[in-house]
Amino acid sequence: MKVVWKTHYLTTTTGLTAAFGVDVTNDADRTIDLKLVGFLGDPTYVVPAVDDEANITDTVLTTDQQDVNSNGSNTKKVVTTGASYVIATTNHLQVVGTIADAQGTDWGQTVTLSPNGIATIHLTTGANSDETFQQLYGLDELPSLGDLGITDGTDRDSNFTVSLMGPITLPASWQGKVQVAYTTT
Repeated sequence: MKVVWKTHYLTTTTGLTAAFGVDVTNDADRTIDLKLVGFLGDPTYVVPAVDDEANITDTVLTTDQQDVNSNGSNTKKVVTTGASYVIATTNHLQVVGTIADAQGTDWGQTVTLSPNGIATIHLTTGANSDETFQQLYGLDELPSLGDLGITDGTDRDSNFTVSLMGPITLPASWQGKVQVAYTTT
């Protein structure tokens, strides 16, 4: 798909926005690359240097190698950039975590422990899809003073440090199918 904006000038104080809807079929590729090309005209432009091979999100000064403007020439100066989007599927894995004290009573979302107390955490998984998962990666980090969130890097406000007391145990049906790894970094 090609979208063309007919504008003669774009300055640092103006911008262009666009939105369009698409229907995605079940067999569609789950990654969509959106590439933007800006024609520069005659002035000299400078863009940040790229040390290695450019990623889709890098801004690159190049020429119209694919004749995007359909003028029969591939020598016009352009700036390119883009983004990759991953389409979420309707197949989801639900993970429910519960925690209990060392006696295993009163499983819930929270537990009250005394200093040096022991708790057990259960993670229960369930798919809300008829499809079989081929690969599944789970990642968790135990709380520690000053730690940050794994996915967003925000402060978790942990006021204590937790230690792993023993190996992670898996259901019998998972034995030989799952690899568990630990790290202290």
